[in-house]
Amino acid sequence: MKKTMTFVLTTMFVTFLMSTAYAFNWRDHYNGDPNYPMVWGHTGVATYIDKQSVNVQRYDPPYYIIAVGVFVAPDGGYGQMSHYHVDRFFYNYDTTKMYLDKHPNTGDWEYLYPLYGHGAMNHESMSIGEAAFYTAYNMKFYGAYTWKDANGDQYFDCQGDGFYERIR
Repeated sequence: MKKTMTFVLTTMFVTFLMSTAYAFNWRDHYNGDPNYPMVWGHTGVATYIDKQSVNVQRYDPPYYIIAVGVFVAPDGGYGQMSHYHVDRFFYNYDTTKMYLDKHPNTGDWEYLYPLYGHGAMNHESMSIGEAAFYTAYNMKFYGAYTWKDANGDQYFDCQGDGFYERIR
């Protein structure tokens, strides 16, 4: 019984160490290329933007539309690139609101809340849109402000400084 318990505890400890190491082993730039910064990571899958693909489609302050190439890579960004596609975002700088073009050219724009964390709906899309705006104008969009959390009782930054350093 004692050997079984020792084996179980050792296995749990090794599993914990492996999962902790894996959680902090994200590739900041796909294949080390600064043109492909990671903008989101969840359950081992890293999302990257293609900075060279950033295309300002509307520059009419306070209104902007920006398209950007996006792809994912498993294993913290060390796996094979897949799902390359283009996302389009509409920004209203006066109201500080960002929208994702859900179905291109249909006018089906989805508002992306500036909330952070895995519980926030569409945080991955919001991070992509934030990175696209920062790449195009070297300015933060949601990240220029502090926001209240979903409960309205705590302030937070939309993205940390590391996010913008990766994109720069």
